Amino acid sequence: MTRTTGPRWSTMIRLCRTLTVCLALALVLPSTVDAQMAPQGIAAVVNEEVVTLRDVRERLDLLVVTGSLANNDEVRDRLAPQVVRTLVDERLQAQEARRLGIVVTEEEVDRGTALIAQRNNTTADAILGFIQSRGASPDALRAQIRAQLTWVKVVGATLSSRVVVTDEQVEIAARAFESGQGKPEYFLREIVLPVYEVGDEQRVQADAERLARTLRAGGDFARVASQVSSSATAEQGGTIGWVRETELAPESLSVVQEMQPGQVSRPIRSASGYTILYMDARRVAGQQMQDLSGIRVRLSQILFPTEANAGVNTITALNERAQSLRPQLTSCAAVERTADRIGAPASGDLGWIGASDLPPVLGQVVVSLPVGAISQPVRGPAGVHLLMVCDRRGELPVVALQADREQIRRQLESAQLENLARRSLRDLRREAFVDVRVEG
Repeated sequence: MTRTTGPRWSTMIRLCRTLTVCLALALVLPSTVDAQMAPQGIAAVVNEEVVTLRDVRERLDLLVVTGSLANNDEVRDRLAPQVVRTLVDERLQAQEARRLGIVVTEEEVDRGTALIAQRNNTTADAILGFIQSRGASPDALRAQIRAQLTWVKVVGATLSSRVVVTDEQVEIAARAFESGQGKPEYFLREIVLPVYEVGDEQRVQADAERLARTLRAGGDFARVASQVSSSATAEQGGTIGWVRETELAPESLSVVQEMQPGQVSRPIRSASGYTILYMDARRVAGQQMQDLSGIRVRLSQILFPTEANAGVNTITALNERAQSLRPQLTSCAAVERTADRIGAPASGDLGWIGASDLPPVLGQVVVSLPVGAISQPVRGPAGVHLLMVCDRRGELPVVALQADREQIRRQLESAQLENLARRSLRDLRREAFVDVRVEG
């Protein structure tokens, strides 16, 4: 990354005590940056560094490919503001790391890439090769991983010691957990788009609405979350996990109660910005999902068969094909007609099946999928499935679960640390000179 010469931008701005000095800085230093970066073009200036148009383009390419999104101008225009914001935040985080003497090594980036591959049941070479084969830059993925690891190190070094969770807080949370037995809970993912300044409100809201529309049109919510969400959950594809109604803020609860698995919410105004939620599943708190013996379902499906060791390219292509069919699968009859039309093997009406007789990953889906709703693409032993429950008999048992206080303490500590990290990044942004030249 090319830098401007001379002092830090933030220092210069603080020295702007007269109109003459400020005009001099505005006229001389930005033109220096422009001259140095002219071959690439500037998307944003962050203190003494720039985000180039090439940086934005490469991150957009990566997001489109890994998020299984349509690669057209409309989708890219909707995503560009979030990509620019993310890259600006990464520059600020990297600058803070340099100030603190924190370094992320190539070996650490390698381990981060390998961990992502492990979560996707493949290898680092396969993921990088897949990205390159789709026209995106593997270096863009490594840059993103480096940025995430850098901020984790900064947060750990500067904020971890400030986290304090009392026994009383743990006890209150434990009582709330136990009182929620038998009530609805939801498996949620999130994308958080921050509002740093009052003047950003309308722009961020509009960006969030565009992003929600893009996600509803198809794509991998988890992979998009990993690249554009400002929440710490981005590292796990936006996964919040099982959340009870008592744990949701009122503005989120009213939205979640109306959602079904596989749906993307409208943007919700939260304390930190705008949040977009995705629901994987819903159930009653205390249900033993491992005990499926009492559940029978009448099932229809479309199966895209593949080998158990299929590569990333194959699975991604099948997921994209499955996603493209979901809008037309509005009933079990529609599933059966579509299965006949495309000649999908082992598809259509499967009749009554015991949930415990299905592969575990499929059994977990059908016990919580609403009757008549089509699932998201599900990877099973035989391939990629689209499932619809036409009817269901039986219920999962509900048992009284004891709160794990140590786990609750860790969750409270994690939430507190995330809040501190969000405030720290907000402060870095407020103190910095940030000039966004384009939105993508």
